[in-house]
Amino acid sequence: SLKVVGAAAQVVGVDLNDLAGYVAAIGSATRKSGSAVGQSLKTMFARLPRKEVVKAFAGIGISVLSTASSLRDLDKVLDDLSVQWEDMDTVQKASIATTLGGIRRYADFIALMDNYEIKLAATVIAQRASSEAIEANILIMSTFRKESWPF
Repeated sequence: SLKVVGAAAQVVGVDLNDLAGYVAAIGSATRKSGSAVGQSLKTMFARLPRKEVVKAFAGIGISVLSTASSLRDLDKVLDDLSVQWEDMDTVQKASIATTLGGIRRYADFIALMDNYEIKLAATVIAQRASSEAIEANILIMSTFRKESWPF
């Protein structure tokens, strides 16, 4: 899934940890393959800057744009949406999901928002794993420098 969606994620301000969270939330709910989840996310990321998406989110009080010519990070947009999601009726949810996910991917978007707590938890786990990997790499590199230094 990361290979399929990685570049598109960067364009909309999604980092690797948050991307892992999206994949976990959608994948756990739908049981789709990583590649299929990646395709869904790529579609959502591509649709984010469209006028109809900006207008639909503005209609529920959420800004997709940070300025007239730049997007807010998708994570911030979806964090805002997650606060309202439970109080939205099924028509509003379907409208937002279809606008951002398209006809083929709207169910995956609904799965993401219905399981947003999984996204948040998976993001935290990914952040911790990244931090631990960085710390291990620093230790390895400092040991390597000590062993290879001639003095």
